Amino acid sequence: MTPTGIPHATPEDLVFRGYTIPASALVMADFDSVFMDPEIWTDPEVFRPDRFIDEKGNIENREEFLAFFTGKNDKDKMSVSQAA
Repeated sequence: MTPTGIPHATPEDLVFRGYTIPASALVMADFDSVFMDPEIWTDPEVFRPDRFIDEKGNIENREEFLAFFTGKNDKDKMSVSQAA
């Protein structure tokens, strides 16, 4: 796991939190801001694989796992960059 994601290019001009990002600009996700957030993980610096497994032993499908920063997840959801 790296602290940043694979670079992506914006398909068109877009506005994110008041900033205009031009078409073809390279953007990178900051995984560290999600995976090391103590409000989500309580103790993110501690290796605890059990936090990712549900009571049946299956990998838990948490919202924090979604690749929300790479675009739309399905036709009914906006990407976080559009919703934030």
